[in-house]
Amino acid sequence: MSDECDAMGAPLLAAEAMTQASTAWQRAGEPRRSTSAANRALALTGKCEGAQTPALVLSASAAALTKREAEIAHLAAATMRSREIAELLTISVRTLDNHLQSIYAKLGVTNRRELARKLGETTPRSSAHP
Repeated sequence: MSDECDAMGAPLLAAEAMTQASTAWQRAGEPRRSTSAANRALALTGKCEGAQTPALVLSASAAALTKREAEIAHLAAATMRSREIAELLTISVRTLDNHLQSIYAKLGVTNRRELARKLGETTPRSSAHP
């Protein structure tokens, strides 16, 4: 339904539909699908010239990364190894992996390749770290 609303020129309705889908996925115990739907709702909201509804505001806050998660996400998307990131940030690899799982869940991705695409990063390892 969301795609149909968007195609008809009704992105606010499409965003609302995706927000409802996000809520339904969350209730069904599917956090990744829920987050993916919430992120789609956010993208659709961008077409709405600043229009907001209570449901859309809640959706935006649910998918936000903390400052530390954003830092880790960008390092992981640049294809740094977990051990390298952990050493750089002076945390354990296990703590780093826990952060990555939280990041993946919030962004609705399952691996670093999807994370890089979500963040719009395409830096290959060879140029990121000589």
